[in-house]
Amino acid sequence: RALSGGFLERIFALQDLDSVIDVRGYGLLAAVDLAPGEVAGERGYRLLKRCYEAGLVLRVTADTAILAPALITSEDEIDEMVAILRQQIPLCL
Repeated sequence: RALSGGFLERIFALQDLDSVIDVRGYGLLAAVDLAPGEVAGERGYRLLKRCYEAGLVLRVTADTAILAPALITSEDEIDEMVAILRQQIPLCL
């Protein structure tokens, strides 16, 4: 519960990226919708690969990235997650 507010605040800050069309979350669960490409799921798959290579494991369904950090996650780890997403999302256009 203590991490939820900061986690959601950081995730919702990703809405300023051009390719993000929606962000939603509750507690330590969040979803980031990417603008679809020519093929459904293409951008989501690219994001999955790029984030994994950068050290972030997440789940992707079509063009939606789903984040659910462990309940023992630290503030620094949340910052790192969001930094990786902020860096990788624009590269998936």
